[in-house]
Amino acid sequence: MPRGRKKLEWSTGDFFTVPLKDGSRVVGQALDLMMPNIVSVALTDVRLKEGESLPDPSLIGREHVVAALSTWRDPLDSGHWPIVGHKTPVLQRKEWPNEQYRSKNWVGAKHQNTAVVEAFLNAYHGMSVWDAWYDPLFFDKLLFDGTKRPPNVVLSKS
Repeated sequence: MPRGRKKLEWSTGDFFTVPLKDGSRVVGQALDLMMPNIVSVALTDVRLKEGESLPDPSLIGREHVVAALSTWRDPLDSGHWPIVGHKTPVLQRKEWPNEQYRSKNWVGAKHQNTAVVEAFLNAYHGMSVWDAWYDPLFFDKLLFDGTKRPPNVVLSKS
């Protein structure tokens, strides 16, 4: 975050939006400030068109979650992922990413950077290649338990 900019406030249960290449935004939810600079989030399949507001938050539930992962808190602090609503977390605490490492002071926990989160969501919505990583199953491994790869993903020719 640039010097002189005020850090924005957010908390567990806050909905935020992540920008996609086409100007639309995907809704996510902050779950837990796992470590001082790492936040656990639930990413959903709820996509808002440019200028569209968040629907009634009570309509967004566990069935909309496509990924649960931990990432840097910077995009929330800076407003790059703006807060758009709030409700009780859509996932139970036992489903939060890295929860099995809490009692070990997070030793063994994994997180993704902001660019990976945004690349995943763009690929999930068919705006970039799904399997163009060193491990072609990398994005598949980020999918939430029981979530299948969407049919509209773009695959490389490999």
